[in-house]
Amino acid sequence: MPSLWLVDGSHAIFRAYHALPHLSTRQGVPTNAVYGFTTMLLRAIREGSPTHLAVAFDEEGKQARSEIYADYKATRGAAPEDLGPQFPLVRRVLEALNVPAVGLSGWEADDVIATLARRARSLGWEVVIVTGDKDLLQLVDGAVRCYDSMYEKWYGPAEVEEKWGVPPHLVADLLALTGDKIDNVPGIPGVGEKTAAALLKEFGTLDGVLSRAGEIKKPKLRENALANLETVRRARKLIQLHQQLPLPVQLEDLVRKPLDEEKARALFTELEFVRLIKDLPRPAPSCWAWQSRCPTSPCTFRSATGRAAGRPGRSSLRPSWTRARRSRCSGRSWRIRRSARTATI
Repeated sequence: MPSLWLVDGSHAIFRAYHALPHLSTRQGVPTNAVYGFTTMLLRAIREGSPTHLAVAFDEEGKQARSEIYADYKATRGAAPEDLGPQFPLVRRVLEALNVPAVGLSGWEADDVIATLARRARSLGWEVVIVTGDKDLLQLVDGAVRCYDSMYEKWYGPAEVEEKWGVPPHLVADLLALTGDKIDNVPGIPGVGEKTAAALLKEFGTLDGVLSRAGEIKKPKLRENALANLETVRRARKLIQLHQQLPLPVQLEDLVRKPLDEEKARALFTELEFVRLIKDLPRPAPSCWAWQSRCPTSPCTFRSATGRAAGRPGRSSLRPSWTRARRSRCSGRSWRIRRSARTATI
């Protein structure tokens, strides 16, 4: 069975930037976000062995959601000064690894992923979304899973419900009730995840909560709900992912291709990622064809070597930046530790 892995590139870059201490080349080029992103991607390719792969990005242009709410993401500041130069470097890494970068002007990476996941799901493919973004959990079902590479956490329907108190198809309803401070999306004041889950359990859906808001038992909660009905309806529109974007790629364009090894080695040497050269991916699975079945499971992972020492086994998909270790790169060495200010975006 074909397997499509979709990486939330924009989220991954910011997360890697905040998870790693400052790194730079001898010429002073900042590289910590690029290093963290590249490590994560190489590990996903090596261990997941997907037949198809793409990295999705937010693209510049007037945000479609800003037409619904002018203050959408208005509280976000500019990217850190040493992060900006790393975005083009990530694109160069993807070019060298021959991994498609997909985006559409005015739309977010989440919508790109939702569109590609829907297409693949309609063909019966397995889909893995590599992200730590809660918004993408609304896409999870029996064939679509999310993988949080930083915390080695897989999310299927059961895991989503365990974490949020609602099944995946109600995640967007829950977030509409709570709002989203990161994206500056207001919800009902004073409503957190547990209260929102309880309301959805009692009334079934967001529409049920809003149409029967007058029946909410707690007076203050009832008052706030009745006063913010339109705010919540707007939040639902902002949080809902779009799955019908006219993307400039087809699924067949995402088939794994051999990397440009010469270009990859040259780029990794330039960035002083010499240690990562040994992690360059092997060829993609060759058993895939449009009318054939692939017996290789894309989600069979080896356990880390901790068992040999009597420790519980852990997925070998743990990003390298979460382990303290010594790294040597072009004659230089540094200690990489996971930063205490790990991003939660």
